[in-house]
Amino acid sequence: MSKPLTFLCVATFFKGADFIRTAKALGANVFVITKKSLEHEAWPRECIDEFFYLEHDNNTPDNMDILREGLAYVMRSRKIDRVVSLDDFDVEKAAFFARGVSYSRHGANNCQVLPRQIGHAYARAGRGNSSACIQRGF
Repeated sequence: MSKPLTFLCVATFFKGADFIRTAKALGANVFVITKKSLEHEAWPRECIDEFFYLEHDNNTPDNMDILREGLAYVMRSRKIDRVVSLDDFDVEKAAFFARGVSYSRHGANNCQVLPRQIGHAYARAGRGNSSACIQRGF
């Protein structure tokens, strides 16, 4: 039996509950990174293995450095297979994270951006991918 995939879901808006539930139902591990101000929203907590919170969600160089350092710390003890943007506004952060995942595993950037329409097509095909996502190549 293959190991379950681990998804890092990037959500700076309260969105993506259906994707999170579907991923968990298919046996995936689900991590969510979101804004601290969304901590008390009605997330499907029973489907989320771990939360990570951002104080600021802007894409300034200083904030992206903080995000990079946080991701490096997380990946010391956790394997991440896919980075998923739960909203169009989070694609830049998801790509940034996916690039970090790719570099740490392969020493080169192996990321491929999948537009939202392809993510929905995967969901209809039963692959559980219902949002725009960044998928690390193998």
